[in-house]
Amino acid sequence: MKRELKFLLDKFRAWENIQPLLVDNDEICVIINYLNDSNIESIQDIENEYIQNVFVFKTEEKSFKIEKTREIIEKASIKPSWSFNIFIIEEIDKFTDQAGNSLLKVLEDVPKWIIFLLTSNSKENIIETITSRILFFSTNSTIYELNDEIKAKIDNFFRGSKNEFISYIFSSKIEKSEYLAILYYIKERLKESDQDALIYKLIEESIQNIYSTNANAKWIVDMVVLSLK
Repeated sequence: MKRELKFLLDKFRAWENIQPLLVDNDEICVIINYLNDSNIESIQDIENEYIQNVFVFKTEEKSFKIEKTREIIEKASIKPSWSFNIFIIEEIDKFTDQAGNSLLKVLEDVPKWIIFLLTSNSKENIIETITSRILFFSTNSTIYELNDEIKAKIDNFFRGSKNEFISYIFSSKIEKSEYLAILYYIKERLKESDQDALIYKLIEESIQNIYSTNANAKWIVDMVVLSLK
């Protein structure tokens, strides 16, 4: 399990709200087992067995109907007699604008007793209003491989030639996933440098903040870069 994902799950266990998470099917089992101290092996086990605090929402049709959205909203409004509920929405990319927009309020203000786990066939097909309200932990969405050119800019930064990387960070349009990849690469480079341990801790906290809040990724990375010697 990714450290950042465990960080969020521990926040949820501590009774804090967390944003809906887009994850792979295999990750769903890991999360449920971690939260419930169970031994689920597949998502089919979840669908075939009765688990008191796990609710699965899916459709066999081409898209989710508004009625299914209303069902999710209604169940989310009921506080359980046990500690928490796990809501799994399969194929979130099947939500139409109408169905998705009606779900926005609960996705924006998730009750403390619910964790939303979402799956998708294609991140690109998720409607924009939902995309902006979820955190991406699925394999295809969280891994961003920096190209050699960006790595070279960071390498040169650590060798003392800072201007090229600083210019790139401050002036380029960069996606959140690339900012995260940049922080991970900087963290690896820090292991080889004489930077203060506090900077290393700042990097880790910055990664967690980008994952777990709606904090501005550009502002966070700018702050990290300015903190480096």
